[in-house]
Amino acid sequence: MAHGLKDFQSGQQDLLAFLATQDPQVLLIDISAPYRLNWQFVHLIENLQASQGRRFVLTTPHRGDFTRQVGSNRPLALEDEDDLAEVVAAVCRAHGQGAVTPPA
Repeated sequence: MAHGLKDFQSGQQDLLAFLATQDPQVLLIDISAPYRLNWQFVHLIENLQASQGRRFVLTTPHRGDFTRQVGSNRPLALEDEDDLAEVVAAVCRAHGQGAVTPPA
């Protein structure tokens, strides 16, 4: 199920209800501008009691801008199609499935 970070920030979607009903083991979150505000919201999500035991894979469309503004290089770059394999592998590792060999 896909929801944007802004859906939860704005209250259009209930984050706690989503975590309780969908019970995702891995959350893939793309952090876009405004980076600092969204980064703080991701930290809030990570520190929720309802998030305990869940794994997070973070991406950003402009890693250089993100790093300059926030000071962290934690999110993976998701700037073009070549980055997708790395993101898929990170999600699989977070889910405990190990690495995935991309199709030829």
